[in-house]
Amino acid sequence: MLAFLNTLSTQEAKELRTSVPKLAEEIQNMANQEIRWSEKLQAEEFARMVQDPHSRSVFMALTDQVFRLSKDSAILQKFTHILNQHGVPSFFGSFDQVMLKALKFFGPLVPSFLSPPIVWSILTVMRHKTRNVILPGEQEKLKGYFKICKKENLKVNINHLGDMVLGENEAKKHLEYYLK
Repeated sequence: MLAFLNTLSTQEAKELRTSVPKLAEEIQNMANQEIRWSEKLQAEEFARMVQDPHSRSVFMALTDQVFRLSKDSAILQKFTHILNQHGVPSFFGSFDQVMLKALKFFGPLVPSFLSPPIVWSILTVMRHKTRNVILPGEQEKLKGYFKICKKENLKVNINHLGDMVLGENEAKKHLEYYLK
């Protein structure tokens, strides 16, 4: 790319410096017109999260630690523990803020027989909110995604959430799995 720029005259390079940003802005504006309302809300929420390190770390703790658990009472306990320890992340919208504050307060009081529907709701909302950035880990679902990425010549970085490496042997198993 730099070699190409060296072949341009000073005037051509100057024109490129002014026209390329304008073209990029036009393309972005066209893309913004195509975005759905729900995508816009989600993008704004993620932008707020990225700008706030505390919210980002709380959200990462929630997704990493809560998705790892399988027992409903443990999920509810971990979720409320994280909220009590770190507070409700500020990037969430008003409705989510109210719901999370209620869960933070009432979560420890929930009897075990009510845990399953509450946990189902929590996980459903979390999966919905993260569906564009956290992919399902099942091999068949990932294969389809990887095929699309390969066709579009995109590179993929995988960080397996909830993946606790307990030692050298376990690390080797995980590495072999990812290399397949």
